[in-house]
Amino acid sequence: MLARIETNIGSGSSDEASVKIRLSILELITAINEMYKFFTREKHTAADPEERKRKGDEEKFRDPILYRERVEQIKKYIATHVEEKLDLDEIAGKFYMNRYYLSHYFKKETGFTVLQYVTNQKIIAAKALLKKGTSVTDVALKLSYNSDSHFISVFKKSTGITPKKYAQNKKNNNV
Repeated sequence: MLARIETNIGSGSSDEASVKIRLSILELITAINEMYKFFTREKHTAADPEERKRKGDEEKFRDPILYRERVEQIKKYIATHVEEKLDLDEIAGKFYMNRYYLSHYFKKETGFTVLQYVTNQKIIAAKALLKKGTSVTDVALKLSYNSDSHFISVFKKSTGITPKKYAQNKKNNNV
């Protein structure tokens, strides 16, 4: 479905745009799903005010909006700490969540695992740094990769080209 939407949009010029489009589409689908649940829940609520209150209290803890808000907080945390070494246990600890619970609901809300999302954010940051002329070694250090070779491997796996070729392509396009 996402591939069909991207084809209709005509994107594909850059991987960064593709990731942003996918995230936007996923957020749109999630919002539509929440609205659908809201309106269908209204039809099925009981007429008795006491029963409505009891059911409302029960559903308060299962409300998808709460999960969505928490996932948005986690996404903001990842974006602001993209230069740090981020792992699932650390993020789960910061938000007082079980790592399995976090993984499940993050994937349910975004369509990405936490680590895939962290990697995507790091790649977006790496592309911005490479466009500015930062060396591959400096980018790897700044984004807390274990080594240059690990950064190059992750970058190539995500984009299809090495960081050096990406920087050269951007430099040639700007000339």
